[in-house]
Amino acid sequence: MICACYSVYNCAGTLEDSIKAILPHVDKLIFVDGICLDLYWSHHCAQDKTKITPWSTDGTREIISKYAKKYKKKVIVHLNKDAWIHEVEKRNKYLELANGQDGDYYAIVDGDEIWTGDVEAGLKEIVDSGRCGEVMHEDWVGDKKEADRWYLRIWRHVPGIHYCRVHTMLFDAGHVPLPSPFGVVRTDRFKIMNVHKG
Repeated sequence: MICACYSVYNCAGTLEDSIKAILPHVDKLIFVDGICLDLYWSHHCAQDKTKITPWSTDGTREIISKYAKKYKKKVIVHLNKDAWIHEVEKRNKYLELANGQDGDYYAIVDGDEIWTGDVEAGLKEIVDSGRCGEVMHEDWVGDKKEADRWYLRIWRHVPGIHYCRVHTMLFDAGHVPLPSPFGVVRTDRFKIMNVHKG
């Protein structure tokens, strides 16, 4: 099983394109909505914290609900009532909801990311290797590419898999960092475009 794990917050402008790009290639989609206060404060430290809305208000939840109704056996949704304190807490929620088993994979996706290229072949290449997968991640502002880098975005399940400290690092139950013991394979069959409005 390949489970696409989404962290979303006010990303209606890109979310539907993101879902359409990945939906045919995965077995399950999990959406966890809500603002993360640690990220918000670091990016908007000068703004009035009393105006924070804990959940998406731009149509993101409506898009998620539409797909949850259409694909009842494939889509799991968690709509938080309160703001998440840490991004790690939010992302651990989708791992919990995935309820992964041996041999399963997690494709980590944000709502402002669109997968392009041969996603099916790229995912198959990673799964067939038995490793975790790195994918080229491109940052776009408007129609200009700002940066690109390799990111570990396809993770193989291990018992007790969890995030700790930062939202880009996963560990097993014994707190051994992944991708050990599997190793990493890179695929250039598809890319992840991170789309900023500019």
